Amino acid sequence: MLPDNHPLYPAEVMLSFIFEKAPPDQYIEFRLIWNPMAKDVSAPTDGNKRVLIEMAPIKDFEKIFDNVLADWIIRNNKKGYDIFYGVCPRRVVKRNRDKAPLGGKNEDISHATCAWMDYDKVTYEAVAQADPKPTVVVKTGHGAHFYYVYKDAPVDIARATKDADFIKVKFGGDHTTDAARILRVPGTKNWKEPEKDLQCEILVFDSEIYFEGIKVAEAATQQREEKKKTVFDLPWDLRNVIVSGYSAAAGEYEARDQETKELDRSAVDFRVMLDLFRFGFSDDQLREIFQNPKYGISEKVREESAKGNAEHYLSHTIDKAKLQFQKQSLQHDEIMGDMVEFETLHELAKAPPLQFAVDNILPIGGMLTISGAAKAGKSLIVTELAILLSGAPGKFIGQFNVNRTGIVAYCQAEVSRSSMDYRLATICDAKKIDAWRDLPIRFLNRSFDLGNPRHVVAVANGVKKIKADFLIVDPLARFHNENENRQKDMASVLRNLEKIGREAGVLGIILIHHFGKPVAGGDEERQGVHMIRGASVIGDWGNAHMLLQKKFNKQTGNKYATVSFELRDAEEPPPIDLILNKKTLMFGRYSENDDNLPMVRAARQKYGDTEEAAAALAKDMKTTKDKARQMMAQDRQLQSIEVREAVVDKDVGEPAGYSGGADPEGEED
Repeated sequence: MLPDNHPLYPAEVMLSFIFEKAPPDQYIEFRLIWNPMAKDVSAPTDGNKRVLIEMAPIKDFEKIFDNVLADWIIRNNKKGYDIFYGVCPRRVVKRNRDKAPLGGKNEDISHATCAWMDYDKVTYEAVAQADPKPTVVVKTGHGAHFYYVYKDAPVDIARATKDADFIKVKFGGDHTTDAARILRVPGTKNWKEPEKDLQCEILVFDSEIYFEGIKVAEAATQQREEKKKTVFDLPWDLRNVIVSGYSAAAGEYEARDQETKELDRSAVDFRVMLDLFRFGFSDDQLREIFQNPKYGISEKVREESAKGNAEHYLSHTIDKAKLQFQKQSLQHDEIMGDMVEFETLHELAKAPPLQFAVDNILPIGGMLTISGAAKAGKSLIVTELAILLSGAPGKFIGQFNVNRTGIVAYCQAEVSRSSMDYRLATICDAKKIDAWRDLPIRFLNRSFDLGNPRHVVAVANGVKKIKADFLIVDPLARFHNENENRQKDMASVLRNLEKIGREAGVLGIILIHHFGKPVAGGDEERQGVHMIRGASVIGDWGNAHMLLQKKFNKQTGNKYATVSFELRDAEEPPPIDLILNKKTLMFGRYSENDDNLPMVRAARQKYGDTEEAAAALAKDMKTTKDKARQMMAQDRQLQSIEVREAVVDKDVGEPAGYSGGADPEGEED
C-alpha cells in the first residue's frame, strides 16, 4: 500500500475496496487521455500518445499500483492527461499489432462489483444523503461520481447496468451506464478547465454501506408507471423541492431576488411548474401538487389562500410557466388555433428566392454540417470560414464565394482560448488582415447542453443580444448530453439548434461533427453521410454536408484530405483534395500527381524515358514498375501541355505559366 501521504493513497484504498470481490483473473483498466485544453502546445504524438492504457491484474493490483502505476499516473497527469479507470473489471486484455493493450469494450465485460452514476449537477452533496446511499462519492470538479458497491459482488454485468440505469433516472444522472464506462481517478487533476485547479477527490467513503440492488424499488416503479405520473417518478432534485419545500431548492431550482438576495418563492414555483410541464404533467396535476398541504411547495399557495388570492396566483403562475414551456418546446414550431392552414402552389410564389450565404453549400437560413475523421482539419477549416463570414476577403477553400457577411457567433469547446488566439492570428497574418482583432467574431469557449431547454433559451438570447448573423457549433459532441445513437435524442438536439437560429434570426448555422469509428469488415460499405457518427438523422439533417476523409500519399508520405459534398439545394461539385499548410494553418489544393512530380521528373532527367528510370522510380517511391511507368507517361503529357501553353502565352501576351480559368486568389494557399 502507498504511504498515506501519497496523493493516490485514497484512490488505492477506494479501488482496492471496490474490486475486492472482483474475479481475480480479470483486470482493472487505466486509461489516460490527453486533454487539448491542458496545454498551449500541440497534443503529444508518436511515442507520447494521446491515449495511454495499462491493465492491472486484479490479483496483483496492489503490487503493480504501488511499484508502477502510481508514478506513471502522477507523471502523466502533470503533463496534461486526464486519468480514468474502468468501473467494471475487464475479463480479457485485447492488444494491437504493437502488443499494446486496447481499451475495454462492452463485450469484454462479464461482471461488476458496483452500480454507478455520473452526476453533473451542483446538488451532488444532497444526492449523497438520499436512498439508496452510495458507498463512495467522488467529487470531480464539475459534479460527482457515485458508486453503489454490491453486498453480493461480483454480479452479472446485465444486472449492474440495469441498476445503474435505474439510479440514473431516479436522480437525473448523465447517460453513462454502459458496461465499459471509465470514470476519473481521485487524487488527480481534471484538465477540462486548465485555468481552474479542479481536483478529483473522494467526498464520501463508507465501507459499511452496501447496495442490494433495485429489485424491490424497480417493482414499485413499474407499478407507478401503470398509473398516472406522480411526484415520486420525478428526478430527485425536483422531487425534493416539491416535497420538502423552498428550503430544499438548490441548483437550477434556487431563485433569489437580485436586489435583496432573498429566496424568491414565486420564482421557485415558476421553475418547478416549468419542469413539471416538461415531464408531461397537466394543468390539473400541477394544481393538485401546489394545493396539496402535504407538500412543502404549497406554502406560498396557502399564504395566498388566506389573503383570498390563491386562485389568481396559481392561475397566473401556471399560465406563465405553460407559455414559457411552449416557447421552449423546441420539438416543433408552435401551432396556434384549432386548425393548421395549408397553402396552394400559387402561394409558394410569395416565398423569398433561394439565396446562398456561401455559394451552393450554405443557403440563407440553412445549416451546413462539416464532418470528418479525428484531426482531419475540420476546426481549422471552420475557423477560416468564420474569418471569411466576418467580412475578410477570399473564397472558402479556394472555390466558394462568400456572398453574405456579418457577426459570427463561434461556440467551441475543443481547444483553449490561447490556442484559438494563435490559430486566428496565424490565419489572419497569412491573409494579410492587419486589424483582425476588430473582426466581428464573438466566442463562447465553453460547452452548453442542446438537450436542456434552459441552456437553449440562454444561448438563443445570447446570440440574439450580439445580433449574430451566423452561428458555429464546434463540435456537436461537446454540446449535448444525449445518446448520440438514438434517433429521437439527436433529432431533438438538432431541432433545438435550428430553433436557436430561428429565434435569433441568424442567416446560417455551421455544425462540426465527427465520423464514426471504423467498423471491422464494414468500412467499404460506409459512404457519404453514412460515415457520420451516431444516429442517421444527423446525416439526414440540414441543407449541406461537407465530408473530410483523411488520405495518405504512400509515395511521398504527405497527408491530405479529400472533401466531398452532399447538397440539397445545389449541384454537388466533384471532390476536392486539400493539404494543410502548417505555416499558415490554411488548406490549399493538393494533387498526388503534383506531389509526385519532382521525383518523377528527377528520374526522367537522370535516366531518360527508359526502363532503368522506371525501375529507379519504383524503388524510390516504393511502388510497382507499372505505376512508375504510368507516372512517367503522365509527366510526359504534362510537359507537352506546358510547352504548348508557353507558346500560346507568348503569342497572346499573357504571363508565362498562367493557363487561365483558375482563380489566383483561390490558390493563395
